[in-house]
Amino acid sequence: MKRLAVVAILTAILASSARPVAALTDAMIFKDDVVNVYVGRREAGIIIENANFKDAPSDLSVKERLARASAIGALKGYGAYLSPEIAATNEEAAAFILRAAGMEGQYMEAVDSLAMGYTEQAAAMGVITEDVSSSGAITRENAADWLIRGVEIVSPDAFYDVSALQRVYEYADWKDISPKKMVNVEKALSAGVFADSRNKTFFSPKSKVSRGELAAMAADVAKLIYSQKTGVIGGVKDSQTIATGESVVIRDYYIRSSEGYVDILRYRSFYSSDAKADDFDAPVFKNGKTDGLFSLEEGDEIEYVTKDGVCLYVRVSDAAPVNQLTVRGRFVNFDPDAGRVSVTDVNGKEYSFNMISALYGEDFLLFNERKRVTADLPLGAVIEISLKNNVADALRFIGDPAVIDEKRGVVTENNLSMGYLTYMDDDGALATARYTARDAVVRKNGEYVSGMEDIEPGDIVFMRFSAEYPYDITAVSAAGDYAPQRCKIARIVDNGGYSSITARYENGEIASFYAPDVARVVKNGEPANLSALKPGDDVKLVVNRFSPAVKEIYVESGGELIDIIKGRLLNIDDIQNSVTLQAVRRFYKNGWGEYKGIESFKLDDNAEFYKDEKRVSRERAAKYLKRGDVYAAVERGYDGDRIRKMTFRDGRDKTIAASRALLADDVLQTLDARARFDDGTIARRGGRLIGWASVAAGDYVAVALNGHGRSVAVADVMDPPGSDGVKIMCGRVKSLNENDSFTVESISTLENGSWLYSPVERVFATDSSSVFLNEGGAARLDFSAFDVGRDYTIATAGGRAEIAADAAFAENAIYGEIQSLDDVSVSLRDARYLDAGEWRLIGGPVLVSIAPNALIVKNNDVNESELQAGDFVMVMTDAPFSVVVNDKSADGFIVLAES
Repeated sequence: MKRLAVVAILTAILASSARPVAALTDAMIFKDDVVNVYVGRREAGIIIENANFKDAPSDLSVKERLARASAIGALKGYGAYLSPEIAATNEEAAAFILRAAGMEGQYMEAVDSLAMGYTEQAAAMGVITEDVSSSGAITRENAADWLIRGVEIVSPDAFYDVSALQRVYEYADWKDISPKKMVNVEKALSAGVFADSRNKTFFSPKSKVSRGELAAMAADVAKLIYSQKTGVIGGVKDSQTIATGESVVIRDYYIRSSEGYVDILRYRSFYSSDAKADDFDAPVFKNGKTDGLFSLEEGDEIEYVTKDGVCLYVRVSDAAPVNQLTVRGRFVNFDPDAGRVSVTDVNGKEYSFNMISALYGEDFLLFNERKRVTADLPLGAVIEISLKNNVADALRFIGDPAVIDEKRGVVTENNLSMGYLTYMDDDGALATARYTARDAVVRKNGEYVSGMEDIEPGDIVFMRFSAEYPYDITAVSAAGDYAPQRCKIARIVDNGGYSSITARYENGEIASFYAPDVARVVKNGEPANLSALKPGDDVKLVVNRFSPAVKEIYVESGGELIDIIKGRLLNIDDIQNSVTLQAVRRFYKNGWGEYKGIESFKLDDNAEFYKDEKRVSRERAAKYLKRGDVYAAVERGYDGDRIRKMTFRDGRDKTIAASRALLADDVLQTLDARARFDDGTIARRGGRLIGWASVAAGDYVAVALNGHGRSVAVADVMDPPGSDGVKIMCGRVKSLNENDSFTVESISTLENGSWLYSPVERVFATDSSSVFLNEGGAARLDFSAFDVGRDYTIATAGGRAEIAADAAFAENAIYGEIQSLDDVSVSLRDARYLDAGEWRLIGGPVLVSIAPNALIVKNNDVNESELQAGDFVMVMTDAPFSVVVNDKSADGFIVLAES
């Protein structure tokens, strides 16, 4: 009966997670020789359980580091809650480092020393070289020093030898690092161990290290001392062996490595009639959660960490479908030792690709699925390479193509009835080519289409012509990928057949475009032609991504000011033409502001509705989209507020503080986020609704993310901190020029809650109105009060120092609305704390005590320093997040207010 029970359990497991035995992702995966087999381990189950901490931050990169640190055994003994903000002790740090370096086994083998704690044992093993208290807090310089020593014991070549100090000098307080630990701090910084911690200005060597930071360090070190590979799961196989009283279940994940060969990750489970199941699994981080190997699927792109035939950890970097690509080039090299094939493009640039092992041997390559020996390879000929995730899995011999006359141009007219194309060539001249619609072979955007009727004005075309009739098109390839761009017309000239347009973007950049006479023009909601366009018009140009060709032009009005709100949809009332939302918040430059339980808005007659990036009908929005967050652009009008655009999203909202933007097509990259625009994005510039395509590189933009693939729900473009306004800086005084100026040896500038460091000297002019602040309050700037070599906080207007304060360096930011205040403190509602670039809600009012030597700037003016209830303030404090959350209080040394 026991044996039957075991069989029943096994059958249920296999049935509940059935996998095909034929690979869909990689047809050759089961035919290739397997190079490595990595089996899971017994303790994986408890590691997986421990890795999913309930108090882990929401940031996926942080969660992944916790999972990786757990996988190598560094995180143990905390149960379900890590409390990552709590300062770690020396004992914890020693345990972390011994485990991260793989040295805990040596500790456990020292039977006579088990009574000793991790700190003493680490000292006995040479990791710790000074006397420290086990219960004392670990400092940053000690964490770096111990970590390097521990890793170098087991892996001497893990870090580069330091021939000269470089990285430590990037920090203004490098002199505070203990000389004996300077080299190891340099090694840690060079290896990226402290890459994401704190700020980039001060290393703070004597400050405490949190458990979360230790976990991040352990994860970074794991990348240095454990074998890491990348690949794609090309197939999965299940097998089962049953004997009397026992059974073994195996699931093999076949990995096509980035080098082209095949590895196996193996899950193994042993069952017997008189013993508990014995599972060999591995922790897998996928979609923000740590699970086992059974969470892997064909097509997953993964990184896998191994040691001595054991699979320690798997990270799914991309669970998207397989990336397939076909390239053509001239065959120039085959390297059987490296398993690579190389081709050159038309410009002679060489490209090399790894191949699957079934595609080649020491003396042959497979072309068109047939062997060609090395001596007979078609070097110099044109070949076609099929790539899956950048690994070649098939080769086709094309041959030497005949020379064909090919011309390039931008279509200005396609006359189907007369059978000719008019196009502008690379020199800007108009030319004509004839065609017979039924004879021409037409491709558009890489796909074969029905015929010439798919070619449109604005398309960029590559045309081939008949050898017998050189003006007749035989084949045409068109690129018709269009994107909107918003700008202002600076100049427009009619060239006969097309118009040249000079346009200016909002960031001042100038661009030139070509619009054929047949381009669609809409002005004031009505069809128009190019002659209706005037310099100064704000327009949306629908432009070919591959050329300056314009397909459509929409003249836009300036529009009214808008609010951006977020809430949950209660209902859309067709009779009242209104929308009712609950839990409503408004978007400000540092996140979502005041809360209202229920609020109703009118709907604009032309309001647009989106579900993520797709336009939906008003009826669908009212009937089906009651879940998740709704974002809306609310136009302020003389007859009341009206919603012009609504977007429904069911992901998690995440606010990213304002910073400079970089753009690549529809991808936004800021200092703290990488995300994708879509048609549902609500964008605002200068308080007015714009299209997302008007967000330009270099803009200062705050965003809210929500949606699959990190979509931009809100993009708010605002003016950056102006150079002519008040700037807050911190610098170490180097010299004094009595009653005239003072010089600092380096400078840090406060920008949106973070200090940006610059290792250059700066001279600040002073005059009779400059003020010095200390704990006694404000006084006329007295140079005798300055201590050379000390850091001061400085409020400047232009190059003049308006205020210099000897307040404590405040590197942490709190943002909120003043609820109440007295002479020495303010109470903030909806308070948020800037943590790793993300404004995290604290919860409950936070009492901020204003230090007597605090800088107060209101509305960009140091002279208007009277704070009032309702002001929005950013307060710089030296209190860490854990203290502010627990105590609901902090000391404020810089207060930036807006009424």
